[in-house]
Amino acid sequence: MSKGLFLARSFYRAGHKVIGLDFERSYIPSSGRFSNALSWHYELPNPVTNQQKMEYIAQLVEIIERDRIDLWVCVSGVSTTVTDALAKSEIEAKTSCKVFLFQPETCETLHEKNLFIHKAASIGLDIPETTTIRSHEEALAFLKGKKSEHYILKSIWLDDVSRGDMTLYPRPNFEETTALIMSLSISADKPWIFQEFIQGDEYCTHAVVVKAGLEISQRLLDFTRIYISSLEDGHITGQVSFDIMVKRSAEANAEPILYPIECNPRTHTAVVLFRNISEALADCYVDSFKNFGKEVCIPDPITTDSFYWIGHDVVTLLLLPLLNLSGILGGLREFTLHFLFWRDATFEFWDPLPFLFLYHAYWPGLFLRSLLTGRRWSRVNVSTGRVFEY
Repeated sequence: MSKGLFLARSFYRAGHKVIGLDFERSYIPSSGRFSNALSWHYELPNPVTNQQKMEYIAQLVEIIERDRIDLWVCVSGVSTTVTDALAKSEIEAKTSCKVFLFQPETCETLHEKNLFIHKAASIGLDIPETTTIRSHEEALAFLKGKKSEHYILKSIWLDDVSRGDMTLYPRPNFEETTALIMSLSISADKPWIFQEFIQGDEYCTHAVVVKAGLEISQRLLDFTRIYISSLEDGHITGQVSFDIMVKRSAEANAEPILYPIECNPRTHTAVVLFRNISEALADCYVDSFKNFGKEVCIPDPITTDSFYWIGHDVVTLLLLPLLNLSGILGGLREFTLHFLFWRDATFEFWDPLPFLFLYHAYWPGLFLRSLLTGRRWSRVNVSTGRVFEY
């Protein structure tokens, strides 16, 4: 993933020896394994079953002991965060390696949308109105009499199909609302939440937490400090990303209200925005373990680059407008702006192979696999290398 490649490069540029690890993807290697930043690279089976998870953890411990690894900066995917948290306990019990990851219970609290919001409310933070639903009947009953287009419906469990759906409920008429609700897989085993739609500016944070000390962008520091201090008795260690809506009041001198929306208890792609101070970021990861409890804030970079992924832009700004015969000039103008003045998040002149492999082998390989196996997909995420399948 882009975030893992960025951190590997950051540690390498700061003078550290970096070893990479990733999951096998149907015999298609990850592009990051070809980075000049890596001294060595391992690929392990994706831990899906309980047996695979045990083998995965055992292999991790073996690699860390054999290669005498001092620090594991875990860059988990959505589906493996808790497994990696279980591995953390095993690794720190059997080796001297330190791990940047929370306890399994904390990961679940931060990852599950309803638990995350309930925790925020319990420590006195402002939250959007949020209600958990476990059946179609509960969903329709909740919407009765509610203001039109005032709520977003989100799946609590990992659901590639509905992820990113920004449909606002209730719909203008009851028939449309009912049809949409009944088409969703809502059940006691797969609950969803209705969440108040907040209009405002959206921010995404990335924080590195060591025994409740932080290295973080200055914006929203206070919110992060309050929330993480309420977890694991204030002795929490790991990486966390908050999605927060900031609602500004029309009244003069009124303080804006921060509404937490979601949380990722892992490294977030937003970490690439630290590009101009990447070596300082890597140093803070390492130095923080020497000074538990001491807060060190990375200063905002003097200049902040804008980032894009050229593969995403080629499709959304060039190919789709061309196919739809609309917005062609606007798409071309925006693509040119990005190409000339923004930075591609994968490409580095001193480390070009990950970029070249990503677009000439990795993505073509995944699409060919889909064609040969008949797997249907709805969209892809270029920054994480994920294909969202039906």
